[in-house]
Amino acid sequence: MDTKYNGWVNRETWACSLRLDNDFYDLKEVLKKSSKSWQDYSDKLRDLIYEMEQELKTNPSNELLDVFLDIGSLYRVDFDEIAKSDLN
Repeated sequence: MDTKYNGWVNRETWACSLRLDNDFYDLKEVLKKSSKSWQDYSDKLRDLIYEMEQELKTNPSNELLDVFLDIGSLYRVDFDEIAKSDLN
């Protein structure tokens, strides 16, 4: 069974990349410029999303809730694929 979605490894990775591009582009650019490698950038993206998840748990907001409802399972997000795509 092929799980690719719009050219991404899965729907969750596509949705996460899309939301980062649309809602957090400036922050993503800062992370990109401060990263030493694609792996470092991938780790920073992962940390950012998990920090947002914790923020949502402690200070719920409709904006963040919409982001996580769109993404679905964070477990399935391939941050390495997002980082490599952004840096190419």
